[in-house]
Amino acid sequence: MTLAKKLMMCVGSFPLDFTFTGEQVSNSTGSTTNTFTSVDLGAADANRNIIVMSTLITGSTNTSAVTMTIGGVTATQLGFERTKRDNVNKYVVWHTAAVPTGATGTIVASGLSSNSFGYAVSAYRTLGTISMSGSPVVVSDQTTAMNITLTVPDNGFALYGCQARNGTAWTSSLVGNATEVINEDASTGEYTAHTYSPDVGTYTNSFTQSVLNGMTAGAVFTVV
Repeated sequence: MTLAKKLMMCVGSFPLDFTFTGEQVSNSTGSTTNTFTSVDLGAADANRNIIVMSTLITGSTNTSAVTMTIGGVTATQLGFERTKRDNVNKYVVWHTAAVPTGATGTIVASGLSSNSFGYAVSAYRTLGTISMSGSPVVVSDQTTAMNITLTVPDNGFALYGCQARNGTAWTSSLVGNATEVINEDASTGEYTAHTYSPDVGTYTNSFTQSVLNGMTAGAVFTVV
């Protein structure tokens, strides 16, 4: 922990250093490995940690972890959520790694046992170690609003991932400073959306799809 953070902790909580840095979407028709080059990772720092949220679809079920490197560093998988309907598997996955150098980096997601479609990643930068707080909230298989309520502490932030099969663009109702950074057709109806929020407090964000083959997952993360 830096001296500045130690001093600020003596008088109360310190402002969280958290920023969205970049996103990419693979329009590949199917692959077990997805590579995203020159992803913006933000300013280099000895204490910089990157968290990457992924959304994807597979036909066959992948029940194991997704392997990821961020800027050449092997990442730790913090969360892996999957829902299945009509032989369609949707996933939201979160990885983190300490990546102190480089303004940009390559993200490689691999280890899948079957081809993925519409793989999308969004990257976020913090100063400090990232961990998941509690368990993700998952809502799926509805054509009405899929609501996710999360409580973010002083040193935390929230990430929300959405994935649909043969759907349309996501309709998102976002509160506070929730910001949508991806909402697009990744591969012939595999619509994905990524949203983040650094707001402290309890908020309910709503995500709607026109098909039952859709899922949303949100999680809270803390930085120390």
